[in-house]
Amino acid sequence: GIAAIAAGFVFYQAAHFFLFSPSVMLESADQIEITGNRFVPSGAIAEKFEADMGNSVVRIPLTERRKAIESLAWVEQAGVQRVLPNRIRVEITERTPVAFLRTQGDLSLVDSHGMILERPAEAEFHFPVVSGIDESMPLEQREQRMNSYVQFMKEIELAEPGADDHVSEVD
Repeated sequence: GIAAIAAGFVFYQAAHFFLFSPSVMLESADQIEITGNRFVPSGAIAEKFEADMGNSVVRIPLTERRKAIESLAWVEQAGVQRVLPNRIRVEITERTPVAFLRTQGDLSLVDSHGMILERPAEAEFHFPVVSGIDESMPLEQREQRMNSYVQFMKEIELAEPGADDHVSEVD
C-alpha cells in the first residue's frame, strides 16, 4: 500500500516536472539545434516551432512539426527529436537540384522529383536548362519528365564520359 502510494507520488511529481517545470520549457529558437541545412534558412525551420514557445518540450507534437518542416520546398526529409531537458534537434536532408528550369523569364532549380526550388543567391550551380515543365503541371507529371531527363543525362554520360558537361538545354 505505502509503496504504491509512494510510487504514485513520484510518478505525479515526475509528470508535473516534465509538463510544467521552467527547466523543460522551449523558450527560444536557440534551443533548436538544426543540422543538414545549407539552403534552407534556420529561421524558416525554427518558425515551425513558434506555437511551442513557452511550452514543455514533452508537449511538442514531433510528427506535426516534422511534416511542417518537410513542407518547405528545399526540405526532402526531416527528423525531429526531443533532447531533454529543454532542447529540440532537427536534422534535415535537402533536395538535390539536377537542372535549371526556365520559368516566366527567370531560372529556378528543379530536382529529379520535379520539385521546383528557388535559386539561393549565395550558391553557384552548373546545370543544363530544362524547358517543357511548368509549375501548373501536376507534380507526378513533372516527376515523370524529370526522370526522363535524368535517364537521358545518365545515358549520354555512359556513351561519352564528360558529354553531360556539353549539354546546355533540354526540352
